[in-house]
Amino acid sequence: MKQNKGFTLIELLAVLVLLSVLALIAFPQVEKYMAQSRKDANQTEIKNIIAATKNWEADNRGKIPDNGKTYTLTLGELIDGGYIDEVENHETNEKMSRDTTITITNNNETYEYRVAIP
Repeated sequence: MKQNKGFTLIELLAVLVLLSVLALIAFPQVEKYMAQSRKDANQTEIKNIIAATKNWEADNRGKIPDNGKTYTLTLGELIDGGYIDEVENHETNEKMSRDTTITITNNNETYEYRVAIP
């Protein structure tokens, strides 16, 4: 009697169906984690922009707003001044616009920073 080595077509189809079901279960979870990762990466970029803004403030003391006032600068100004490199928007996979505004607000010598991504 001849012994066949290998899998039958039914066995291969069963494995493919099983792998497909596992992929259907896992894919939404992977996509969810990827979206959260992109969001976290953008938050890190915003923190980097704020850190660069603080360095800019150290060199531009005359432009720091008085109590109760705000000052606005752009990402392009930070890039041109050498305070930060080009910044990527991880949700769109494109460079962040140089027109992105950073607002510095002085509240009783406590500074608030807001980054408005267009």
